[in-house]
Amino acid sequence: MLTEIKRWNALLVAFLFLVSTLLLLRRLVYLSQAGGGEFQHADWLVNYSSGIVRRGISGELFLFISELSHVNPLILVSTVQAVLTVLIIAVLFAKGLSLRMPDVVVILLVSPALVLFWVNDSTAAYRKELLGLAAFLPLLFPRSSGSVGVATVVTLYGLSVFFHEANLFLVPGLSAALYFRLGKQKSIGPIAILWLISLAAAVFSVIYVSVPDTDAMCTRLLSAGLIDRLCGGIFPWLVDGFGGTTSAVKVIVLVRVNLAVVALMIALLLLSCLWIATRVLNGWFEWALFLVSAGTPFMLYPIATDWSRWLSMQVFVMTFLLLVLAETRKAINLPVHRATYVVVLSFSLLVGISHIAPEPIEGFVFQFVHAVGVVLG
Repeated sequence: MLTEIKRWNALLVAFLFLVSTLLLLRRLVYLSQAGGGEFQHADWLVNYSSGIVRRGISGELFLFISELSHVNPLILVSTVQAVLTVLIIAVLFAKGLSLRMPDVVVILLVSPALVLFWVNDSTAAYRKELLGLAAFLPLLFPRSSGSVGVATVVTLYGLSVFFHEANLFLVPGLSAALYFRLGKQKSIGPIAILWLISLAAAVFSVIYVSVPDTDAMCTRLLSAGLIDRLCGGIFPWLVDGFGGTTSAVKVIVLVRVNLAVVALMIALLLLSCLWIATRVLNGWFEWALFLVSAGTPFMLYPIATDWSRWLSMQVFVMTFLLLVLAETRKAINLPVHRATYVVVLSFSLLVGISHIAPEPIEGFVFQFVHAVGVVLG
C-alpha cells in the first residue's frame, strides 16, 4: 500500500511540475514577444552606461554577448531564464523521486511558495534569485557535490550576488547545505569563499547603490533594439537607492495589505516546513543552522517590497536543506495522516500568494482551468 501511495505521489508531482513548466515557458514566450517585462527582463539588463551601479554586471554581460553574437539581448535573457526555471523544477522532481516521493516530500514540493508561486503569479517568476536558488542544486545529490559541483555552487552564487544583492541573504542557507553535504572539514574552504564573495558584493552594492539618472542606461537598450517600456520598471529604483520606492511602508500604505492575513499566510507556509523539519533535523546544531538560514531573509522585509519573493526564498532554502538531509533520515518515509495530507494538498493547490505581499490569490487549480479554457477557446 505504501508503494502505491508513493506512486500516486510521484504522478501527482510529475503532473503539477510538467504543467507548471509548460505554463511558465508559455508565459515567458508571450512576455518576450511583447517586448519583455519591466521587472522580469529589465532587471537582467541593468548596465553601467549611466555609471557603475549594483546589478549592472548582468546587463553588461548580456549586452556584450548580444553585440558579439548579434542575438537580441531579450532572447538571451529569456533563454537563461527558461534554462534556470526548467533546471530547478527538474532537479527538485528528480530529488523527490530519489527519495521515493514520500508524503512529506510532496508537501514540500507543492508548497504555494515554491514552484507554484511562479505559476500563480508569474510577475514573481524569471527573477534573478533563480541564479541563487540554482546554486543549491548540485548539493542535492551526493554524486554531483564533488569538486566540480562545489565549484559550480560557488560560481553560481558569486554571479547571483553581483546580479542582485537580495541573493546575499541566501548565504547562510547555502553554507548550511555545504556543511550538511560535505561535513565540517571539507566544507570550511567553500564556505569561507562564499562569505568573502558575499562581503565583496555587499560592499559593492552599498558603494554603488544608485546613479543620478538612468537615461544613458535606457538609451543603450533602445540602441540594442529593445522597447522603451523596459526603462520604466526597475530602472527608477536605481535612482532611489535602497530607500524610497523600496520601503516596506509603501507596501502597507500603497498596496494596502491586510497585515493579519499576511502574518497568517507567512506562518502557515513556514510552519509546514518546520513541521517536516521535526522529522529530519537532529540536535540543536542542525536546528540552529536551519533556523538561521530560514530566518535571514526576514531582514529583507523592512526594506524591500516584494515580501512574497522573500518568503519564497525562505521556503526554497528550508526545502533544499531538508532534501539534502532527507536521504539519511528514515523518519522522512513515515506516512502523513490521510486527512491531514488531503487538507494540506487542497490548500496548496487551491490557494496561491500574490508576489508583493503574501495575501491569498487563486491557486494552481484555477490557473490550470484557465489555461485549459484558453487552449480550448
